[in-house]
Parts: sequence; C-alpha cells; structure tokens
Amino acid sequence: MRKLIYILATLAFTAPSVHAKVSLKKKVREPFKVWHLTENTGSKMEASLDTTTTHFANFTPMNAYSIANSYNGTWGSPLQSKIWLDRTEDTDFPFATPYDAYFISPSELPYFDTKTPFASLNYQTFGFNQTKEDNFNALFSVNANKKFNISALVDYMRAMGMYTNQATKQIKAGLWSYYHGKRYEANAAYMYQQFFNEENGGVSSHDYVTVDSMHPDNPVQIPVMLNNEAQSRLKSHYVFFNQKVHLALKKVQLDSVRVEYKPIFSAFHTFNFQQFDKRYREDSASVFYKTPAVNPVTKDSARQYSLRNHVGVSLDEGFSKYVPFSLVAYAGHEWLQYKYLEDSATVKDHENNLFIGAEISKKTGENLFFNANAEVYVLGPSVSTFSIEGNV
Repeated sequence: MRKLIYILATLAFTAPSVHAKVSLKKKVREPFKVWHLTENTGSKMEASLDTTTTHFANFTPMNAYSIANSYNGTWGSPLQSKIWLDRTEDTDFPFATPYDAYFISPSELPYFDTKTPFASLNYQTFGFNQTKEDNFNALFSVNANKKFNISALVDYMRAMGMYTNQATKQIKAGLWSYYHGKRYEANAAYMYQQFFNEENGGVSSHDYVTVDSMHPDNPVQIPVMLNNEAQSRLKSHYVFFNQKVHLALKKVQLDSVRVEYKPIFSAFHTFNFQQFDKRYREDSASVFYKTPAVNPVTKDSARQYSLRNHVGVSLDEGFSKYVPFSLVAYAGHEWLQYKYLEDSATVKDHENNLFIGAEISKKTGENLFFNANAEVYVLGPSVSTFSIEGNV
C-alpha cells in the first residue's frame, strides 16, 4: 500500500513537468503554412486557414461573398452583391459572373506546406425533403518532402429550393501541386466546376406573397412563370501552370548553423487555359421571353476558350537594403475564341491580344504590406484596355 501511495504521489508531482515539456514543443511547432498565388506573376500571398467552429452553422458561400446579396434565397443560385465594391469579375466570360461567389479561381486555391497530412471535412444541411439543402466539402493536402506537395478538393452542393422549379446543384473537383527547389519552382493546378440551376421566371403574381388571403400554406403551390422545366448550366475547366527560375540568390545566416538562400532575381513563365460553356434549355416553347420560337424546344448556348501565356522577370524583396519591396515586369499573349448561336447556326469568333504588365508588392516586415498590379493591352482588338488593382 505504501508503494502504491508513493507511486501515485510521484506521478502527481512529475506529470505537470512532463506536460509542460510537451506543451512547449507544440507551441514551437507550426502545423502548416498556407498561401495563394497571383495569376499574373505567380507571387506568393500569405494566407490563413480558418479552422474555428464558432458560428459554423451560419456560414455559407453567399455570406462569405458579401453581407448583402440579391438572389432567390436558394443555396447555389446565381447571385449579385448589393454593394458595388463587393462585386467581382473573376473571369472575362460574362455568364460566369453570377457564380463568382462559388467559383474557385487559380488565385483562390490554398497551397500548403504541411508537416503531416492535413484533411478537412465539412457538411452542412438545412430543411427537410422538399426544401432540403446540402453542402459537402472535402480538402486534403500532403507533403512528400519539404519541396513537393499535392492537394485535392471535392465540393458538392445541392438545394431543392422553396418554390417550384428552383433546384440547384454544384460540383467542384480539383487537384493542384507544387515543387519548390533552390533554383527552380513550379506550381500546377487543374479545376473542374459545374453549376446547374432550374429557371422558374419568378412567381406569376406578387399577390401570392403580399396578400395574406392568397398566400398558400406551402410555397411550392404558388404559380410561377415557367413550368416547362427550363434549365441553366455552366461548366468550367482550367489548367494553370507557373514556373520560376532563380537566377541570383542571397545567402542569409539564420543562426550559427542554419543558412538560407533567398532569391533576389528571377525569371518566370505562366500558362493559364480556361474553358467556359453556358447552356440554356426549355423542353417546350414559352412566350415568357417574348421571342418567337422556331422549334418546339428552346436551346441556347455560348462557349469561350481563353489561353494566356506570358513571361517576365522579378526583383524580389531583399535585392537591395534601400528598396523594401519587390518589382515585377512581364509581357504576354492572349488568345480568345467564342462560340455562340445566331439564328440556329453556330458562329465562331477569335481574337489575339498582346499585353504588358507590372507589379509592386511588399509582403515581409512588420508595419506595411501592399500589392499593386497594372496591365494594359498594346496590340489586338482589346488595345488600350487596362486594369489596375491592389490592396494595402
């Protein structure tokens, strides 16, 4: 009995010290680093992954996009922010803009440097049977070593809607990876995205909503403008590849033993191919759109291919102690092809443009961080078109 008491007393006094040692190691260790890449230059932009569960049930892509939106209330339906400054144009394809809240562009992909395999599974659901809404998201990332990482994403959203012909469905799947060596870096990504939604044209009369005596017990019973199974679908593929060669390195002594080499002058190449396919279909002709229907079935479609190739050079932060920011200059070629229907015939157009751009940024230090990019088309149908964007 004395031996048992002595053992328990010893554990009681030694356990706190052992626990303190383990906790100290956990504080020093960083589980992973996260960053995004700019589409034009492939520059790293530090990011953070929100792993909190606070108010998780209230989070939706619509709320994350803007605090005030115009849409029909169904998860995954086309959307536009009521705040002009929150509106985005992630692509040049106009039919894709209403899906910007859900679209994952190459600059929004999270790149990880993780010491152990990382996985995130999220599932949200709302409603029952007829009005059910579901969203499942799975993200996985693993490092083979300090230089090579591969990540994958699957996202599925489905909603039945509150009214007739209001269902939506979204499928997103992607794979991306990077290799970061001492002299050479490469980043590659592929993403497939599909957005589907039914069209009902809205309720046939506002009285069914505003007049109590006309409001039915079930919203599905309210008549709508389109009852012929009208459907709208957007498909998207893109392949993104960025590579960089460090032509000059700067030796940095971290301590008496560790040495790190930071790039100060680099050359890079970026390849970005995107395809968009928008289709609208009605199983029977409708007078809702006030257009004469030649065939009993209404079909319309538009497709765009986009290919951007550009090269450039960069002076990274640290190339001079008197210049606390990085400078990037690049030039490239853009090829666009459009396909659309005109009088039931497929029309094909294409254009070629040349552009130049520059970027200035500061991503290290303690007080001020900023990024600014300017781009202008110098030759082609889009000549003199320019864009300037940045953040502080």
